[in-house]
Amino acid sequence: MVRRSFVFPSSDYREITGADAIKSFTNELFPDGNVLSDLIPMNVDNGYVFVYDENNEILAFMLFYDNDSYFYVEFLATNRNFRSGLRPSTRLITLLGELGKHLKYERIELWALEDQIPLYRDLGFHEIGITEIGNYGAMSKMVKSLS
Repeated sequence: MVRRSFVFPSSDYREITGADAIKSFTNELFPDGNVLSDLIPMNVDNGYVFVYDENNEILAFMLFYDNDSYFYVEFLATNRNFRSGLRPSTRLITLLGELGKHLKYERIELWALEDQIPLYRDLGFHEIGITEIGNYGAMSKMVKSLS
């Protein structure tokens, strides 16, 4: 698969870079603050790491895979070091939906933690009946149709 070059709607969105490795990012799933350095090598082949960057601070990131006809989101996380009414994670997943529609993709798939299911429902995702206990607790597989 050829790696895509994405055009972002504003400078707030971009792919992760090596300069991001030293920035702190903390939330419930990544409490140690150094997850960004772990993500940089994942931004290759069909794996992409998009960030929402405001004033050179990473407010959210999304790790996803381009599977030629759909996107699979591995992680979508908001940085708890900053309080923002911007809803940066929502903006990233919305951007991915817009990109998918432009590419004529079928869907976006992800696993949602139980407490995040209502958020994803509000964004047009629905559960497909699979629930698992993962590393972070109970999770449900969710899908959003892009057609």
